[in-house]
Amino acid sequence: MPTKVKKERDYRPHAEVLFSARMLIKMGEVHRENCSHLWLASLVLTAFAFEGYLNYLGRRLFRTWEDFERKLNWDMKASLIADRIDLTLDRGKPPLQTICELFHFRNNVAHLKPPLKPLVEEYETDNLDLSTFYRPIESKVEKFCTEANAKLCIEDVQKMMSIFYEHAKIGGEPTILGSQSGTASG
Repeated sequence: MPTKVKKERDYRPHAEVLFSARMLIKMGEVHRENCSHLWLASLVLTAFAFEGYLNYLGRRLFRTWEDFERKLNWDMKASLIADRIDLTLDRGKPPLQTICELFHFRNNVAHLKPPLKPLVEEYETDNLDLSTFYRPIESKVEKFCTEANAKLCIEDVQKMMSIFYEHAKIGGEPTILGSQSGTASG
């Protein structure tokens, strides 16, 4: 007789992606050399996680979310949800200020454009350090890819998710991975 298996998972993609962003930071803490690529990936995933959480809430708050959510950017989604749950957003201070900077970065990465002119760096020094001299000039995108920014963005995204969660009182804790259960009979 065959065994009948039934499994169910509370899949929270925003929490999964945020977990991945945290793992990239841990990798960078272990492998210190040339970590900017890990920070970049962590930052982009952190932005994805926040927008994913907005979509998670939006589906629960608006019956027709799927009909219009693709037409809204993350900021519009946040405003619409905040209005629905009676939450006042302050873009002028953290954590939302940090998230605004994160999405500015994410948009720059998503729509990369080479500079119109070569990058230039000029400075005076009394002690020419060859390691500094041969270090590439960084673009704005590259300058944002630091461990400190990656950690701050995760921290502030988690804070903002918690604020939305406390006001909405919908779904599970936003940064906790979903659970899975199953049965087998036969």
